[in-house]
Amino acid sequence: MKELALFLRLKYHTSHRVKFVTVPFEHVVTEILDKIDNAQMGVVLKRMMLRAADRVAAKLHIAALVTGESVA
Repeated sequence: MKELALFLRLKYHTSHRVKFVTVPFEHVVTEILDKIDNAQMGVVLKRMMLRAADRVAAKLHIAALVTGESVA
């Protein structure tokens, strides 16, 4: 993660304000592994990550989230 943050800062710091935010998710993953059926783990984890991202975005007054997923 630190390498990615450094890359983004070096590449875009002159034209964009770069802020790197991390969310500790180890306890969430552990709970999902303990309580969720294997077939649903990916969906549940993705939903929890989006919830966390939504809270961070609201706190930082960010209007949009970009996930990188295909919407086709």
